[in-house]
Amino acid sequence: MNSAIRILCLSLALLLTLAACGSGGAGQQAEPVQARQNPPSPEERFTALLVELWGLQDRAREMQEWQSKNDMFPFLRRFHELLNETKDLPGVFDDIHADYMLKLLRKHDAGLAGRMEKGELSKFVSYHFGGCWNQVYKPEGGGPSRCRTEYDAAPPVADREKDCAAYIAEFVRRVVDVRLMLESEAAEERALTIEKLSTEIFKTGIEEWTLGLHPEIDLPAKVRAIVAGSHPKVAEDFTAMLTSRNTRMAEYSQERARDRLEQLHRTEMEFRRTDPDRNGANDFWTADVSGLYRLKPRGRPIACVPGDIAAEDGSPLKEDSALGAMPRAADYRVYLLLAVSLDSEGKPLGTDTDGSGRAWRNRARFAFCAYPAVYGRGRRNTYLMDQTGTIWMKDTGGKAVERFPSNPEGDQWSVVREADGGEDLPTLSPEEEKTAIDGLIAELDGDEYRAQDAASALAVWGVRASRAVPGLLRILKGAGAYYRAGAARALGKIGASPSEALPVLLGIAKDDKEDMALRCECLDAVGEFGSDAAGAVGELRQLTASEAFDLRAAALRAMEMTDEVLESTRDFRIEGWVGLLKKKNLHNRADDCRSALLRIGLPAVPALEKIAADRVAGEDARKLIREIRRAAK
Repeated sequence: MNSAIRILCLSLALLLTLAACGSGGAGQQAEPVQARQNPPSPEERFTALLVELWGLQDRAREMQEWQSKNDMFPFLRRFHELLNETKDLPGVFDDIHADYMLKLLRKHDAGLAGRMEKGELSKFVSYHFGGCWNQVYKPEGGGPSRCRTEYDAAPPVADREKDCAAYIAEFVRRVVDVRLMLESEAAEERALTIEKLSTEIFKTGIEEWTLGLHPEIDLPAKVRAIVAGSHPKVAEDFTAMLTSRNTRMAEYSQERARDRLEQLHRTEMEFRRTDPDRNGANDFWTADVSGLYRLKPRGRPIACVPGDIAAEDGSPLKEDSALGAMPRAADYRVYLLLAVSLDSEGKPLGTDTDGSGRAWRNRARFAFCAYPAVYGRGRRNTYLMDQTGTIWMKDTGGKAVERFPSNPEGDQWSVVREADGGEDLPTLSPEEEKTAIDGLIAELDGDEYRAQDAASALAVWGVRASRAVPGLLRILKGAGAYYRAGAARALGKIGASPSEALPVLLGIAKDDKEDMALRCECLDAVGEFGSDAAGAVGELRQLTASEAFDLRAAALRAMEMTDEVLESTRDFRIEGWVGLLKKKNLHNRADDCRSALLRIGLPAVPALEKIAADRVAGEDARKLIREIRRAAK
């Protein structure tokens, strides 16, 4: 399911998973199985789970209340003071901080220390405390990090070590243990069970119903009918939550559809100006929605829009040599997107603008619509947008728009968002374009700040700024890591003169004396060259032997340059990403591993199964396996 929708469904998902945390309150227990002669019916099982769920709300509420009433900053301040008395440390939550926390727990709470040594609390250490660290501290003059002024004061205590250990123990009991139960495999299985029972009994799952599917089903009434007899209060509260959640999700999904159209408008304006498809024409993409992600001018998708937008295309072009595969769609698509095929005069918006024989573009116009995937229950509006940026709304009965109306207002379309000025971005004449790019190239010889701004602007021009390559290479061979990183980024986006640019980029990436961020930026730029960089795979493989996580990850990412390279390096990349997942205390950087392995899919499962029992990476590995298998279904 799409992450944005899943976030808004969090409260419902939380309630569902709470059923795995324990039993319900007194008088709320389901009848013991051994006391029955017959197994419980699906309706009885559903009711028992729902009662347990509602009986456990108090514990979740207590967790939230404790977090809101207990300020973490005094603990962080004291912990930091103790740490700095040991040695000077950077103002980030790294392995040294975790090791010191373990030292305190060994002295004051051996049980908790044992759990931490087994890796049970690794995510708690890096996420719950580490996320607050940089909000509180900042390094000064290269010395030890200092507490920011607004957090300087912390009430004195008799024993700072003991107080810190006590806070950690209380936080684990009040928050971490609850969340570990909520995120456990058992909790996930219980949530799936109640969804399956809902589908079996009511012909719709709870989650999909709140997203607008099966509008003909009155789920609150059906739940009330089987639960209210034995547990009227639970039935009343749960059905009220369902109704409220559906209303909010309907409002959100329509707002999201309008946002999608707005994003498509911005993308089209950039598409015409920067020529990411490298066809040499100032034109809009009009063939479909997904092509703005799938088109492969250099052997890799141009990804002008995110994959989740491309996956919502209601009528995508077929995959071929010029268009990659469709990205995986969300579990439930609430609104679909469509490229309108005809203008107001009935003429095709798709024309052959570059002599390729493919009517995929238009030099002056485009239009898109967003329409409900399932019509009804708060999701009735269809939205329409053209090159002006204006968004109109109308109830079309759930039908997509194939021809743009000659008079939208006269055809009962109402404006919901005025044009944002996109129509005031005319195509530059060749002379004006040359003047603009030449001016930016001249800025490359200015001071570092002006040159950095110029490099960023040239990157936006893409291949049209190919004349800037010599100037960018000159910067890249110079001094100043940040300044050079901007040049590397621009070279990748421009993608011209690979025979000149790639050796320089790879040379910097392989130089251990260079700044790490610059080396990674150069590797990302190499990947941008697509098929032109296919010959660099051997050098990228060598770089994955580095001890530095960021460099290894950048080298693995760069291998995703073309479909052919993806296939030939698949096993190597699986081994590389799984190896990185096993590294200790990666914090948010582990997201890179998870995202990459999810993209690889089922072939990554055997390697993940081998580390499923690993104390550091086992939990992530098991979750990834479940996610990959669900996606495959």
